[in-house]
Amino acid sequence: MFFSWSFASDGSSYTEFGGHGTTVNYVEIKDVIVDEFYACHGSTLMIPNEEKVMTQYDLESYHTPNDVYWGRDTAIHAQFNGDAFGGNIKIKPEEVKSIKIKRRRKGDFAWQTFYMRDVDLNEQDPFNVFMMDYLEPSETDIEYTYSFSKYVIDEEGNNTGVIDVDAVVQDVRSEFDNYFIIGAEIDDDNEVHNTVYQAMANANTVPNYNRASNTIVSPGSKYPYIVNNGIAKYYSGTFSAVFFHIEDCCRIEEEDSYKLRNQIDEFLTDGNVKILKKFNGDLWMINVVGDIKRNDEGHWNYISQSFDWAEAGNVRSITDLYDNAFINTDIDRE
Repeated sequence: MFFSWSFASDGSSYTEFGGHGTTVNYVEIKDVIVDEFYACHGSTLMIPNEEKVMTQYDLESYHTPNDVYWGRDTAIHAQFNGDAFGGNIKIKPEEVKSIKIKRRRKGDFAWQTFYMRDVDLNEQDPFNVFMMDYLEPSETDIEYTYSFSKYVIDEEGNNTGVIDVDAVVQDVRSEFDNYFIIGAEIDDDNEVHNTVYQAMANANTVPNYNRASNTIVSPGSKYPYIVNNGIAKYYSGTFSAVFFHIEDCCRIEEEDSYKLRNQIDEFLTDGNVKILKKFNGDLWMINVVGDIKRNDEGHWNYISQSFDWAEAGNVRSITDLYDNAFINTDIDRE
C-alpha cells in the first residue's frame, strides 16, 4: 500500500492506468518499511480493517480459523506480524506430514475426513488438490475444511507427534437436477476415481423400506403374531431411466448413445457398490440386483434401462464409504 492507496489500477488507485497482462513470477521487497503486502491472480481487492475480501466479480471468500480472509484469487498476503509468512497458515512446508480434506453437513458437530494424502515436497505443487465430491445429497448445506497434519517439534528439534491444523473452511450448497449413479475405484496411488452417469429422461425410482418379519397365525388367537427376525432394515426399489449422449444444439448422438447404454450395462453389473442419488435429497448406497432390462420408449433410439436395487450401506458412514472405495482413508472409522 502506498499513501493508503492501492498502487495497482482501480477506481481509487495511486495510478489509474489500465492493468498490464504480463505474468508476474517473482516479487522482491527491500529498502522499504511495509506493513502489509497482498497479491492476487485476479481483480480481488483487500479492504483494510474490514475483515473481508471485496471483489469486482463478487468472488466468495474463504474464511480461515485465524480470521484472515483469503479470496479465491489470493496468491500471497503477508502481514509481517513478527514473521515473513505470506500464506493463510503459519506452517513451514517441511513441517507438514499430510493433507486432509474434511466435511460435515451444516448442523453436525463432528468432521469426517474423506480425503488424505501424504505430502512429498519433491513433487510439483505438493499442496495442490483438485477433486469432486459426488457423495453429497441435493438440497444440502455442507462445510469443507482443507487441513494439514503437522509435525510437533520440540525445542531440541525432535518430532514428538502430529496435530491437525485447519487452513481453510468453505461453505458449499449442494444442488442438482435429475438422478445420478456413481461408482468408484482406488488406484495404486490411493487416489479415488469416480464414474458418473446422469439420467437424461424419464428417470424414476420409488423406494420400499424393508424389515425381516414373519406372520404366525395361532389357532387360539384372533390376531396373528408378528415375529421380527434380526436387525435388518434397508431400502430397495426399481430404477428406470433413459441415458443418451447430447451433442451441441441439443442433438442426440445416436451411435454414441448406443455405446453409452452398453457401457452402463457393464458398469451396473460389475459387482461393485454404487451411489444412487436424486434431485430431492434422496441418497442411497446400493447393490444392483438381477438383470438390466431395456424398454422401447416410442423411438428405436429412445431406450430406457431399468434394474432392481437394494441398499448396501450407509452413505454417511466412513466405514461403509471406505470399504466400498468411495474415499481413500478411514482415519475417522466408526
